[in-house]
Amino acid sequence: MSINLLEAQNQNWSNFCKYHVGDWHGNWTTFSSEGQLTKSIQCIRSFRLNEDGTEIQHHNHYTYEDGKKESKFYGNYNKSMLRSLFLDNCFSWGQKQVDSETKFFFETGFRYEQRRISVVGIYKNGISIDSVLVISEHIADFPDKPTSTVKQITGINWNGISKTITDDYQVSSSGEKIWTPLESLGTDYFTMHFSDGISISCPQFIEKGQQFVTIIDWQVLPTFWQRGIRKYEQSGFSSLTLEEFYKPQ
Repeated sequence: MSINLLEAQNQNWSNFCKYHVGDWHGNWTTFSSEGQLTKSIQCIRSFRLNEDGTEIQHHNHYTYEDGKKESKFYGNYNKSMLRSLFLDNCFSWGQKQVDSETKFFFETGFRYEQRRISVVGIYKNGISIDSVLVISEHIADFPDKPTSTVKQITGINWNGISKTITDDYQVSSSGEKIWTPLESLGTDYFTMHFSDGISISCPQFIEKGQQFVTIIDWQVLPTFWQRGIRKYEQSGFSSLTLEEFYKPQ
């Protein structure tokens, strides 16, 4: 392993530990592709770092709609086997290749202070968007539940910066970015807006070898907006871009 790759993996691990270790109390709300609420549960995602900082243990503790409780262990993570990319406070993971024989999904999210949100896009038979899972979390207690889809607030003329991490953990320098609405992606993209300033845009249909992006927006504050973009080339997943926009004073 090269020194550069090792340093990049160390930074990816450091961001995981810095922003995401803890017990995240979340409302998990699932919507159909038509915008109908189909399922709502609570879950505590627990990421526990060991004493020497080399391993994180991941448990999920679910409470279902009928009151049933269940805990699942998802493994011990270390820096060399992470499946997720961590770019500052943004994170993302999911399938790297499109395959009609397997379920295709992706999750992208952000942390801000004691809050964390993420959105999961799930494709039926790996090719058509089927449902969207919105996860809203707090480090101390369960937040309010999102109950409906809403209209997005525009960020026209906001000042933006952007940087990218590749699939092999290489991080670009920051550059200026102009805000564009999700609807500008066109009719081939499925776009939905939720309460808490959360939005998703991704292709309605995907196929192997297709170039596309998936985008998650979070208007964290009236003056601050974050956007996470997963990019897929013909060969598969290639990078995660974090864009941050600030409303001019």
